[in-house]
Amino acid sequence: LREYQPSAHKINNNVIYPDVWKEMPVPGKPNQKRLFVQPITRVAVAMQRVLKVKRNTHVCGNDVQFELARKEKEEIKELENTRSLLDFKEGWLTMGMEERMYEAVDSIFTVSDAAIVFYFDSDNNPKAKTLSFINGDKLYPHYNSITGDLELFARKYYDYDEDGKATIEWVEVWDDKYLYRFKRGLSKSDFVQKFKDTFKLAGFEMVGKPKEHGFYPHVPVAYHVNIEGPAWAFSQKTIEHYEEALSYFFENNKAY
Repeated sequence: LREYQPSAHKINNNVIYPDVWKEMPVPGKPNQKRLFVQPITRVAVAMQRVLKVKRNTHVCGNDVQFELARKEKEEIKELENTRSLLDFKEGWLTMGMEERMYEAVDSIFTVSDAAIVFYFDSDNNPKAKTLSFINGDKLYPHYNSITGDLELFARKYYDYDEDGKATIEWVEVWDDKYLYRFKRGLSKSDFVQKFKDTFKLAGFEMVGKPKEHGFYPHVPVAYHVNIEGPAWAFSQKTIEHYEEALSYFFENNKAY
């Protein structure tokens, strides 16, 4: 996210790219000098955003197309598959999966990972929601060490008060049958909270009973992480060099 936001780019770091300090004589005091800082010109360009949008448009610009692999020659079987495909397409549109897929791909290209969780609402209608670090979610997948299958998935997020201070820390965990919800209260005092964390006095407690999510025997989460990084991962150094060169050009241009 620091690379994604131009205001947080490396060129704006006063430690890496320090401003210019100069000495000037003090008027009326020839033996004394004073220091003052002259801010240098800094240019940050949102190339990361451009690269992400272009890749996201390339992947999600058209709706997903579904087709049947017609290996069955029996007319009855083919008819059943066609009906199933029509039902699937209707469910895909009803659940807004095009939007969920766009949100997930956008998250992967920005912060490298995303998840889509499926659930049933109060009217027993299937729904889907995108989870992303961009929206304050921290995602924790747990895979079987032998099969590589997703066995558990956890999501951590916070509730905030009117001052933007975190008040409650939530953790939701899905396995192949249940959804578990845990919470712990956070002290508004940073010192008190640090004291409680240091001595392990701030534990989580389960909220209610485990709730069946309705997707047994599957974990109702589709998770993906891009280990190579965001959309601009291979261009980051080039972007930083470009911003440095552009800033030097603007700085030199002031003298000429």
